[in-house]
Amino acid sequence: MAIGAITSLEQLKLDATDLATLNYSPINHVLMRTQLRRLRSLKELAFVSDTYTPIHRALTEDVHYAIRSAQKGDYEAAQLRPDLDGDLRVAIKSMSDADVWELSHRNRMLVVAEKNAAIMPSLEWAYLG
Repeated sequence: MAIGAITSLEQLKLDATDLATLNYSPINHVLMRTQLRRLRSLKELAFVSDTYTPIHRALTEDVHYAIRSAQKGDYEAAQLRPDLDGDLRVAIKSMSDADVWELSHRNRMLVVAEKNAAIMPSLEWAYLG
């Protein structure tokens, strides 16, 4: 990846939109971290139109985002950040599926952002969306 050779780069925006269909495409974040870790000056990183494969294989990425319905694993993922939300073990039982989905989605994106920050120490800001 030629971008990884521009060591003075401070800002980077990558768009995962398929221009032919205007659909979102999943970004291989492991590969991105491998390639972008050489950008020692990178302060701002944005992944636009990024998506991830839904846990429930019958859903497409577009439907997954449109219905925002909790799927297998979402209740567990929603509770991964007690540092932000407190203990949700009781409260989560009365939350709507959409609220559980939002928390689980946020927590999954935070995992990606934290992994990026761990290998890019100059990173000050990240956008995943």
